[in-house]
Amino acid sequence: MSLILIPSFAHALAIGIGAGGLTPHFVDQKLNYCNQWNDTGIIANKSTYLTIASGRYMVTLMKGNDSICSDIQGMMITWGFKFEERLDMGIIFGGYDYIQENWDEHARNTPDGVDAPSPVTIEIDGNKFVPILGLQVGLHLIRSSSGWSLILNNILTPVITNHSLMFQVRF
Repeated sequence: MSLILIPSFAHALAIGIGAGGLTPHFVDQKLNYCNQWNDTGIIANKSTYLTIASGRYMVTLMKGNDSICSDIQGMMITWGFKFEERLDMGIIFGGYDYIQENWDEHARNTPDGVDAPSPVTIEIDGNKFVPILGLQVGLHLIRSSSGWSLILNNILTPVITNHSLMFQVRF
């Protein structure tokens, strides 16, 4: 997951573009993840996202790959509640869709002695998706007085975390 994404909530409008991401999976057995670093459970995600923020609210549109390198896309909303010059925080909720058939095929092709991962999902009206609910923390690595920032974005949930970089312009 990728996933992703805090502009400064103190400005009237901010637009950000982000990419990449590291998603640590804290597991006690070897799992067949895609783009995993040395069986650590840390996955290098391929994702991109666009954020648009106004006041304390931000909408994020995301497209990328999940833990088995299958395509995903989703949307999240963040409500900001703490503001510092170099630190943004908020509650994030939303989710992304995934392709169940790809997970089934991945499980069939997983070698013996290695467990196939499975997504945490919920179903609403017959549609399954991966929910996101947690804390979003943005650390401004560079914050220019001319209105742009390079931000380390962190999504922290009870199930998973994601870390990525975003370029943001504040208006």
